[in-house]
Amino acid sequence: MKNTGVFWVLICLCGILRAQTPLSQDEALKQMYGNYDSNTKTTTLPCTEAQRADNEKTHGSWWPCYKDDSMVSIQVILMAAVPTWTDPKHKTDETYLVTSAVPAHDPSGFECHACQPAIGVAQFIWQDQRWKLETANATVGFYGSWGGPPFVDLVAIGPSRYGVLVSVEDGGQGYTDGYKWLLAPIGKTVAEVWNIQDEQDDFGAYDPKGVDGPSIRYRSAAAIRFSCIFDDSCANGNSYFDIEVISRGLDARGTKTSLKPQNWTNIYQFKDGKYQLVQHQQFIEKKAVQNRGR
Repeated sequence: MKNTGVFWVLICLCGILRAQTPLSQDEALKQMYGNYDSNTKTTTLPCTEAQRADNEKTHGSWWPCYKDDSMVSIQVILMAAVPTWTDPKHKTDETYLVTSAVPAHDPSGFECHACQPAIGVAQFIWQDQRWKLETANATVGFYGSWGGPPFVDLVAIGPSRYGVLVSVEDGGQGYTDGYKWLLAPIGKTVAEVWNIQDEQDDFGAYDPKGVDGPSIRYRSAAAIRFSCIFDDSCANGNSYFDIEVISRGLDARGTKTSLKPQNWTNIYQFKDGKYQLVQHQQFIEKKAVQNRGR
């Protein structure tokens, strides 16, 4: 009887180990792209509607994407395994893959300020003792600059949902801007569901005398969190978190001598496949009154 007990324990342990078998990058990329070559790290990528429109207007100024440009080099910029609970008793193992694709044979090396890689996202689930491609979009959008990918992070956007937060800091001539985009599985594809400009400043261009740059220095920045803000949020395990954005500072949308305050809080809720603004609250900051005493 003891031997039988040990036998069943080993069987259970083997099952757990199999369920935790990691998904390899090559297997994930082959499922995502179909014709991925692991030796050259290349694949073919169809043109998007945005690229076709750019071809017609500017003859492909940043990524021509004609037939000769369909071969792309692939770089994995994020791969993460996470547990997802469909209910308190049922757990599903998931793996998220984020890739960056650039033209493999660009004569200029795809090195320009406006050269943005194609960012792809795929979601895999462990099912029937194997990893199955559940959701994918090889070209969710174009993000980054100088041919390099943006910073990406896997974030929880619901009690049992994840998304990819893309962050880009861009600028020139002393001016800097920060942007964020949220990419998330929608049905059988992955789409951009939210975006925001979350930072800007002129610190690099500022000149106190106003001779070689602006005489007024400004900066605004926003903090972002995913949470259940309203009572009806996160009502069940399949719902989405709200997004709260708190901004403080000044920006250049005012006049040269009077900058515009950016002191506000926005709350977004997921509706009809996207995050939409549902509440905006403006704040006015006043200087504290000093107690001079007697």
